[in-house]
Amino acid sequence: MYISNGIAVFILVFHLKFIQDMSKAAANATVIPEHNMSLHPYFNFDVQRNVTARVGQTAFLQCKVEQLGDKSVSFIRKRDLHILTAGVLTYTSDERFQVIRTDRSDRWTLQIKFSQARDSGIYECQVNTEPKMSMAFRLNVVEAKAVIPGPTDIYVKQGSEVVLTCIVSQGPHELGQIYWLRGKHMIDTKTSYHLNDVFEYPDRITISTESADVLQSRLTISKARLTDSSNYSCMPTNAEGTSAIVHVINGEHPAAMQRGCANNNINLSILLYILSLSLLIQYLNRILSTFIVLHVISPHRNPNINDDTSEIHLDFVHIHALMHSAKSPALNLR
Repeated sequence: MYISNGIAVFILVFHLKFIQDMSKAAANATVIPEHNMSLHPYFNFDVQRNVTARVGQTAFLQCKVEQLGDKSVSFIRKRDLHILTAGVLTYTSDERFQVIRTDRSDRWTLQIKFSQARDSGIYECQVNTEPKMSMAFRLNVVEAKAVIPGPTDIYVKQGSEVVLTCIVSQGPHELGQIYWLRGKHMIDTKTSYHLNDVFEYPDRITISTESADVLQSRLTISKARLTDSSNYSCMPTNAEGTSAIVHVINGEHPAAMQRGCANNNINLSILLYILSLSLLIQYLNRILSTFIVLHVISPHRNPNINDDTSEIHLDFVHIHALMHSAKSPALNLR
């Protein structure tokens, strides 16, 4: 019995000793200084790495590095391996480049002001670990332009519907908005506006905008009036604008819709008419001159003159001028 009690006491003491040792180990682990722990930097890939900016806009490449510690972040231009920034310092003479970082932030942002098409390419965010860490960004600088399909001069009959479609197919991921202008005045479909002593009401004018792969806005004017004739401009916030001129014509004169093409045809017809008339006059001059030589000059010529009529010089232009200056339509020869 004493032996059994001794074994039980021994097991209890061993168990208490084990618990005490584990407690000490846990206590020692909590007092280890934080700077002695092994924390490696790593990239946060939850950022936009394919960036598109419009020419002239400011482009931003945002790099997020967690647990940076005593390491530093640099931005490299891949095409020429040029170091643009290291830490918060800039290592390029191009003042458009600058790194932005708030105090103790994990965000390092390369800012490129007034971006140009030549700035397009691959940029790397690097951390000076061993081995080196890097994350690539692609910058696309595009010259975004709005387009209104069709001719720049649009002719419509009075009372018909006018539809202008503005499309922005290339530009930043944030394509922004599209505004419509009539002349220099913005079109607001929520309020009526006054122009040329005529009130235009919003129920005739609608604007619809769609944004998917492209940004598209449609301006519709129903029951077009003569006063709707004007220059209409499509002005996106993130692209170069464009315009079209709308001509609303009276329905009684549909031929005016072809005025632009007809003018060119009329000019060509006049030119051909003048050329044909000139050739006809030259031909008549030749006939008249021959008639004068054979029936007027030859019977009364001096016998001493050589019979070779090729030596007789006739000024056809002078004869033509005399004919037009004569008071009588018939030439009076004596």
